[in-house]
Amino acid sequence: MPGLNASEIRVAGTGAIYVAPAHTAAPADFTKPWAAPWVDLGYTSSDGVKFVKKDKLDPVDTWQSVAAIRYVFSDRDFSAKFSLLQINSDTRRLLI
Repeated sequence: MPGLNASEIRVAGTGAIYVAPAHTAAPADFTKPWAAPWVDLGYTSSDGVKFVKKDKLDPVDTWQSVAAIRYVFSDRDFSAKFSLLQINSDTRRLLI
């Protein structure tokens, strides 16, 4: 329904940060508990998780134009930033 509708507002809630060895398939059903080898890293700071994407573009310059005529992706970096509050055997191995 158009107009003001409070039920359409989404408020971020809580979540969890799981890790597993590289190339481990994610669970098919995210509503059920995650089985091994996935490990929940525990509490994080109230800042939550921030996802960052950085792209590096290289210009394609020509003699006939003052400005670059095209930009080509040369590098792309994705990262997740969070602050863990728990220190245990699962979180310590991430420091090494």
